[in-house]
Amino acid sequence: MDRYHFEDVSLVLVDANRDIRSSVRASLRLEGFGFVRDTHKVGRAKEWIAEAPPDLLVADAHFFETESCGLFREIRHQFLGRDPFVPMIALTAPGLPLRMRKVVDSGVDHIVVKPVTVAELLERIHALVQKRKPFVVTCDYIGPDRRKGPRPGQPAPLIEVPNVLRAKATRGPELRSLKSDIRVATAEINRRKMERDAYQIGWLAERLIMGGGPIERAPYLTRLMQTAEDLGRRLDGSRMDHVSDLCKSLIQIAENLLQSQGPDGKDLEVLPHLADAIRAAFPDGGDSAGVARDIASSVSRFATH
Repeated sequence: MDRYHFEDVSLVLVDANRDIRSSVRASLRLEGFGFVRDTHKVGRAKEWIAEAPPDLLVADAHFFETESCGLFREIRHQFLGRDPFVPMIALTAPGLPLRMRKVVDSGVDHIVVKPVTVAELLERIHALVQKRKPFVVTCDYIGPDRRKGPRPGQPAPLIEVPNVLRAKATRGPELRSLKSDIRVATAEINRRKMERDAYQIGWLAERLIMGGGPIERAPYLTRLMQTAEDLGRRLDGSRMDHVSDLCKSLIQIAENLLQSQGPDGKDLEVLPHLADAIRAAFPDGGDSAGVARDIASSVSRFATH
């Protein structure tokens, strides 16, 4: 393996097993890592990440399946920390396809199957230093591109993301522009996600006005509220306060419809107009058919949970 400078690299390790943490921490120290913090509590890791994002996160997604996958998603979707591009490695057990799918969908860079060997973990770390996959933004996913081949329609655009791990490990010239690079890439992620949110709001509104009883429309309404909340959050502090206000109004109408036991003509009449106004604030994403398939799949998975 190439020799890298890990002295200035900060790493957070989360694992339920104290012996594993001790062994991995000692091996990383020998490899030259200067700042390694480990914990058996996902909540403690969140506190550290909120204070300052690490250059690498390694977390157990077997014992802490729900908590760790939530942690990964919170970072990628900018609910936690200041850097949505933190390189992340998940540790999980073999032979669990549903859990593996959940981990992949959380936005991690690599998955290492337990029992973990330090050599394998270091191999994945070195691979992240050498190259990171570009990111994609879909209706419910932000993270490394997972596609193994071409898909029908125009694919979601790829976003080259900063690699703080590489910059520090190689002491490369990109170190000087890291903060700026992260800001620019984060703004691009935000823009793409807001466009997807706006399109999703329109798609969900169309499905709702097509009819259906309280049970049929509940998943669409719940997803509509979540999407409007996400869009409003991303608009916070921007010059598009009017769109943020539209999102608030949309959430209120969706809540009214969700609580209603029968059709409410007035709210249903207003719903598509609000959705159209929000859509008009953002440029067309281009791949309408692809985005529609993405949304339909997303809502379908959500409705079965």
